[in-house]
Amino acid sequence: MFEQRSETMMNRTWLQVVTMLVISCLLVVGCTSESKGPIEPKENQETTTLKVIYHDSELFYKQYGDLFTTLNNQIQFELISDADIYKDMGDKTKEEVYAEFIREEQPDILILDAHQFKNQINDGILTELDSLSTRDNYNLDEFVPGLVDQFRELGGGGLYGLTPSFSSKAIFYNKDLFKKNDIELPSDGMSWYDIIDLAHRFPTEGDKQTRVYGYSGGEVYEAPMDLVTLIDKMSQAEGLAIVNTDKMQVTIDTDAWKKVIQTAIKADQSGAIFNSMDELFTSGTNEEFYDSQ
Repeated sequence: MFEQRSETMMNRTWLQVVTMLVISCLLVVGCTSESKGPIEPKENQETTTLKVIYHDSELFYKQYGDLFTTLNNQIQFELISDADIYKDMGDKTKEEVYAEFIREEQPDILILDAHQFKNQINDGILTELDSLSTRDNYNLDEFVPGLVDQFRELGGGGLYGLTPSFSSKAIFYNKDLFKKNDIELPSDGMSWYDIIDLAHRFPTEGDKQTRVYGYSGGEVYEAPMDLVTLIDKMSQAEGLAIVNTDKMQVTIDTDAWKKVIQTAIKADQSGAIFNSMDELFTSGTNEEFYDSQ
């Protein structure tokens, strides 16, 4: 039996970066021949203004700006909102609209989701940060182990972004139950398919109060792991979307989606997954799980 928990802590081992990345951007998007490169510090300059693309000015200062400007009063921010740029797209894709917006506004800093981040790297828009961190003696070792390495992996070996926070998920498992049922322990890097396959190996005999469940999902402030929730989590992990917003096409009728849905239905019907949050706290199985820790 094993279950999944979620937490947001900077001192935890990195498992999954949230889709919020603070990134340094070239002055001219997608046109390296015209780029002036990253901003260099100027001697005797009292104030530097950095242009930031963000959807909500008030939220930016609450999350980042107020504290930063308090500690660095020589730096100011100019906020440009991207909240309404997709209202009149015409025949353009979201990527095309965003690229045009960046060319027009010439920002110094972007705050992007994971999808945008990869696109900007592929388009050669972002400044590589290693040279800047070396120049300014910025200690990257202070980040959570593995976090910077993961960003380098996203950047094909180069570091193009960092994040002030992330959300991690971990699997907690009952070693005694695995040993009792002669099942190998979970390992690092398991996919949802691996987890469900392992859960299927536990016996399903017995009533709801006494039997062992292969997997207990759901989180403290989330819905229990019912079929819909399982499909949602599996599809997110696989990077799947029901609709391609760029082409406005339904994408659920694909092999990847079919695999997710069929796997989730099979797991739900097999009884391998515990899907009642109320019963979770009263079942003998849950008490057995915690007693063995």
